[in-house]
Amino acid sequence: MTARGLVDETLPTCRIDYLRFVTRGSGTGRQRWLGDVPLSFTLVNWAHLYQCLRRGVPDDLYRRASTVERIDAGPDGTTLHLGPGGAVDFDLVVCADGYRSMGRRLIDPDATPRYRGMVGWRGLLHESDLCADPLGGCDGLRPVYQGGHGIVYYIPGSGQSAERGKRLLMWGYFL
Repeated sequence: MTARGLVDETLPTCRIDYLRFVTRGSGTGRQRWLGDVPLSFTLVNWAHLYQCLRRGVPDDLYRRASTVERIDAGPDGTTLHLGPGGAVDFDLVVCADGYRSMGRRLIDPDATPRYRGMVGWRGLLHESDLCADPLGGCDGLRPVYQGGHGIVYYIPGSGQSAERGKRLLMWGYFL
């Protein structure tokens, strides 16, 4: 996205260079270290990403609350057909509209979402509200346990700060 000029250096980010895998220690209730896995992730706050992408769309092309009736994607761009009538061409279209995605239905009408038997909980906590660092100083935590797993890491806070104490703790657990 940076190479194509969609985002620039003003987009605040946090980094993960490794994930620490942990589980519950047998009978102790304490975490047991399983290992660290090196990786390279750049983490963003979705609100900041939206703001960065929105700055790149001229106001006369931005359509708030428009109904997209059809998407035609081609090698040189994408055309959104809007209701009632009208069409707009874009270099990039992002369909970020959830698991019952209208974008998915428009692109692949035969796709049928099916429940996979997984439940997820996720949320954000202000780092300044935490009494201790739940990551224990590591970049990211990956708790695994019988029947599920989780992920915990920091993203830039609402003031677009990636500075310690001003970030948001992102957590997600899946059963």
